[in-house]
Amino acid sequence: MEERSRLRRRADSATVAGDQLLLYGPSGAIARIAVVVDQLDDAGSRTPLVEDVLHAFPNAELHAVDDRRATAAPVAGQVPAVWRASASRPRRSWSRRRVEAEPRVELGDYDLVLRLGDRRSRGFVARTDALDLAYILDLTDADADAEAPRLGPGLRDRCAMQSADRVWCATRRLLATLRRRWNVDAELLYPPAELPVAAAPAGPRRAVLAVADGVSPAWSARLDTLARWRDDLDVIKLGAPPPRRKVGRGRIEPATPLRFAELVGGAVAVVMPPGDVFDPRAVWAAAAGVPVVTPIGSAHAETVDGLERREPTGVLLDDPTDTALADGVAFVERHPTLFERERLRRHAERWSRHRFRQTLKALVLDAWCGHVADRTASEGHVAGAAVERAATPAL
Repeated sequence: MEERSRLRRRADSATVAGDQLLLYGPSGAIARIAVVVDQLDDAGSRTPLVEDVLHAFPNAELHAVDDRRATAAPVAGQVPAVWRASASRPRRSWSRRRVEAEPRVELGDYDLVLRLGDRRSRGFVARTDALDLAYILDLTDADADAEAPRLGPGLRDRCAMQSADRVWCATRRLLATLRRRWNVDAELLYPPAELPVAAAPAGPRRAVLAVADGVSPAWSARLDTLARWRDDLDVIKLGAPPPRRKVGRGRIEPATPLRFAELVGGAVAVVMPPGDVFDPRAVWAAAAGVPVVTPIGSAHAETVDGLERREPTGVLLDDPTDTALADGVAFVERHPTLFERERLRRHAERWSRHRFRQTLKALVLDAWCGHVADRTASEGHVAGAAVERAATPAL
């Protein structure tokens, strides 16, 4: 009987049509949904995520704290409501940098709020009885510091995450950080990672594609050492040239999805640096049939099957030294049959946009059904108490 009641409540709370999901409140009215994102264009990886969310929930309204593109640029056919932070100069400041004030925006009458991003998406204030869902892609240094003694944005954001009804995060490393430092019971949900443009046809593999944007000086020197040791391979770095510092060996290419798709066809391997943030380029490489070489402790290693697996898709380095990196690239080059292109492409389909939409709909629907059940029980309890008070004779 309980299972039948749960299925009935699920049917009354939502309508599923293909990849789209329409939610209903306890009264039967269509639920109003607000999708809040801190920024829309982040190296071509943030906007596809927002597009998939808006496609899954066709009646959702998009709010953005900051938009690096034109304000009127539509996303999935919808023009976002952009809340830009006001810039002001602090008094008695030795620095002339402009400080952006974090906005505190009242979202209004929404039944469900889905926050996508990092810090600033948590500056929006939702209704107290709304379902508050948070999808965290990254944590800043202030967020990760659990021992911060001051009362500032870090503590406020921590309280915002702990008070959310459901929290999802993009990597297992982030999941462990949230549970260990913040005491937030989050769930793992990988973002979609489909290459926005088709990869170029496979050519002669005489290059090593290395992600170099935002890497440490030690890792940048490691890439220079690889280029010096392997003169027969062209080490191509994807990223912006470092300011006030020599580029070093190898050449620098812009870190755009289009340039990645043009170069990955002729690459022996794609080298990913250590990192804590989900990077879709590790999946893009597999979609192009190219193995990935990355340290085992990196977040990129979560999307790579190492040599300990039956069907590896890359090489995981136990000790990210110069010799280990060169040996990993050489191993991939000597064993091309171990990394079949079609098998790597099938591996990349685990992070397809269709699969992400299906998983997101299932998670949101489960949270919404529980929220509707709690509201119905609460409203029924309040109504019963009101009837009891009305039936009680006045003394």
